[in-house]
Amino acid sequence: MNRRTYLVGVGTGAVAGCLGIGEEDEPQDDAGSDDERELPPVDSEPAVEETDDNDSTDEEDDDRQETSDEIELERAIERAEDQYRLALVEFASHADGEDPTFLDVLPSTETEFNNAREHLDEARDILWSEAREFAHTESEQQRVREYRTYDDLIVKLYRVQRSIHRSYRQIDAPDERTTYSSKPSSLRSGTEDHAELGEEIADKELYMDDLQTKYEQQRWQLTLLDRTFSALVNIGSSRNISNRSTAELRFAREDLATVVTELEDPASAPPENRTDEAFLELAQEWYTLVDETLREN
Repeated sequence: MNRRTYLVGVGTGAVAGCLGIGEEDEPQDDAGSDDERELPPVDSEPAVEETDDNDSTDEEDDDRQETSDEIELERAIERAEDQYRLALVEFASHADGEDPTFLDVLPSTETEFNNAREHLDEARDILWSEAREFAHTESEQQRVREYRTYDDLIVKLYRVQRSIHRSYRQIDAPDERTTYSSKPSSLRSGTEDHAELGEEIADKELYMDDLQTKYEQQRWQLTLLDRTFSALVNIGSSRNISNRSTAELRFAREDLATVVTELEDPASAPPENRTDEAFLELAQEWYTLVDETLREN
């Protein structure tokens, strides 16, 4: 029986009931009943769709939380970097120029620790109490750990720079008649400390270019000082320079010529807009003395 016939039958049964006809007299159609039972609900929806919506919302919340933590981590690291840079500025209190930085500390520049420890401690606290809280992945945690090692690295850079300045102060003008028999101990210790520092840096991930640049600058400064003292040892003393061999004086002149050339070119090392004028003047005086002596001989 089709659906239209079924509906007609239902109407007829209702009328029959009203007329007193018994249910046993009503025609039965088992096939029609089966068809009616198999009709699906018209407005039903799969329940699984609500579950999918909930999962999607949870994932969006997780993404938002992750993004928020990443932003807070970057902010904390930036604040720590600012404190590290303020510590570096403390070392440059005697440097020339407007708003000098640690890169402006040259061999002839006196350097002091001043209030650097306060800024280093502040950076440590930021990394320990703030940045660590927002570092969730292994790479983020490793990054925070690396930043925390910069405290020790900055202190070691300062110590090397102090040795550089102490070595420079051992260079007297030719008319002082100082005798040079060996290189100063401050130069040896500074060179050794710098070499050890280089081994540490090789195992680090330096996120602050300032530190790497200062390390490279110090290597250049140590090299110039080493050449200068090699020349002075070959000269011995300005008052006895005529007693030195021609070979010794030629080696001295060659080393001093290299030092003068490097110092005359500000682009040889940062900062590229200035050079160490005091160091250059001394190197030029010694070069002139050696050159004139060789010409006379």
